[in-house]
Amino acid sequence: MRCRVSSFRTKLWRYFALLAVLILGLLWLFQTILLQSSYERMVKRNVQRIASSLVEHANQDDFESWLNTTAADNSLLIFVTDEQGQILYATDEHSNVYAVQVSDTSDGNGNPYRQNQEQSWQRGQAHYLSLPSGYEDFLMRLRSSADGTVAYTSGTAFIYGFRMTVNGTEAVTYISTTLAAVGSTVKIIRIQLLWVTVISLAMAFGMAWVLARRFSAPVSRISDEARRLAEGQFDATGTKGFSTELDALSDSLTQAARDITEARKYQRDFLANISHDLRTPLTMIKGYAEMVRDISWRDEEKREKDLDVIIREVDRLTALVNDIIDYSGMESGRSEISMACFDISRMAEEVAGRFIPLCEQEGYMFNRHITPELKAIGDEAQLARVVYNLLDNAITHAGADKTVLLTVCENNNHIRVEMEDHGEGIPEDVLPYVWDRYFKTAQSRRNKKGSGLGLAISREIVQRHQGTYGVNSSGNGSVFWFEIPVANV
Repeated sequence: MRCRVSSFRTKLWRYFALLAVLILGLLWLFQTILLQSSYERMVKRNVQRIASSLVEHANQDDFESWLNTTAADNSLLIFVTDEQGQILYATDEHSNVYAVQVSDTSDGNGNPYRQNQEQSWQRGQAHYLSLPSGYEDFLMRLRSSADGTVAYTSGTAFIYGFRMTVNGTEAVTYISTTLAAVGSTVKIIRIQLLWVTVISLAMAFGMAWVLARRFSAPVSRISDEARRLAEGQFDATGTKGFSTELDALSDSLTQAARDITEARKYQRDFLANISHDLRTPLTMIKGYAEMVRDISWRDEEKREKDLDVIIREVDRLTALVNDIIDYSGMESGRSEISMACFDISRMAEEVAGRFIPLCEQEGYMFNRHITPELKAIGDEAQLARVVYNLLDNAITHAGADKTVLLTVCENNNHIRVEMEDHGEGIPEDVLPYVWDRYFKTAQSRRNKKGSGLGLAISREIVQRHQGTYGVNSSGNGSVFWFEIPVANV
């Protein structure tokens, strides 16, 4: 497939590549640019959390060991002093290494800031740490604090202080930690990220191209099949196996090809049949019109017979055209139905009454078994047309005994209408097609009666009434029937 800017493959590759760039961009943003600020916020929250824990441990026996461990684990410098800055306790991350244990402070070798009257928890450790520079400023800030706490940044150090009570002694706690430790780490991360970015982008672009080709290939094949279908090549065989969605699309395309092929076959058959049926009455109309003009125009009796033939063929042609228009309107949905409650028993009697004179004249035996006062919901005029079409079909194929039976009854909360004839019947292999448009059995073609759309129109009307229909046939005749729901009144 030729690579186009707007093609599915190119767009998919661009989206994958853009996703890779966005991920690496976010990685650079958080690991370099935002790392320092994130680190500082984390350190400050950690110092405040430790300060709260320090208050909780201040009056416990393991205060000293806990303080040493906390300072070592969190890289902190901690001083506990009085208001004048005399060190009561000091520790940092190296306190476990440099701490000097002494047995007593009374001989003057202990902490010079401690007094002889200090508490027992204050004795036992000589401090190797001196007060940090700016401690006097720290005390001044703390004294002026309204809530007894202070937090500020001095150079690259974050300083946090607060007052607390240790075994009844008022003390000042100073906690300091550096904020610059992450600086060297950032430099290392940047160098590593540069290499990671170059390698990742190369891999991401290559992987995006492979995935784009992989995903676009079945889509391209289906697109080609759709194009061939549009060009009239109906041999589409769908590409399957990549994904269920594309498999479903491929199946739909294959089914569409079959449906279009079948529709074109029906169209050709329909045009051939309708052309034949139109040609016959038109030929007769023209022939008899010429006879009237050239021969029988002087003979009144002969002229009337010829004109009767012309009128009869015009009526036949009109009925054929009307059937075509009606069926086309039903298939396209332009034909509307007017739903109302009506007496289908009375309607069937009225439709049957139209055939009684013909049956009496031609010697037909027309039997009727109609259950009275059956109510249905539907378009009475259209359902009357269904009954008329089926009765006309039954009379046309009545057979040698010329017997026709119309039955209207209730069946499982439905109204069933049956038309039975004793004709030749319908071969089993063509039964599924008798309701199709312009389908005619061999006998129908010999009779040369009807447009071939009567049963198709009847089927459309019954379906639009949410009804069912069917035909049962044997060598002794056929039974055409339909059912619609009974009206609950």
